[in-house]
Amino acid sequence: MAGGLEMDFDAVVEYEAEHPDWSIMSAISAASASNRISDLNLITGFLRYNGERLAPDYIEFLRAGHTVKDMLDTFREGLTMLGFISGGAPSAE
Repeated sequence: MAGGLEMDFDAVVEYEAEHPDWSIMSAISAASASNRISDLNLITGFLRYNGERLAPDYIEFLRAGHTVKDMLDTFREGLTMLGFISGGAPSAE
C-alpha cells in the first residue's frame, strides 16, 4: 500500500449501515470521473494512514504529500483483497 495508506474497511461498513443504497465501488467511480472535491473528500474518509483513520478532508490528504494515484491504488488493493475486483492474471508459479 502507498506509504502506510490502507482502506478503512470498518469506516466503509459503518457508512454502508447508515446509507444502505451507497456503494464504495460507485463512490470511487464517481470521484474518479467527476473531479469534484466533495466526492474526493468523502472517499478520503475511508482511508487509514499508519493505522489512523483519515478525516474526510481531501485537501489535507494532498497537503500530507499523498496523491490521487496513491488513493486509487490503495482502494484498488483493498477491493482486490475483498474480491470485488480481479487481481490480474494468475501467477505462473
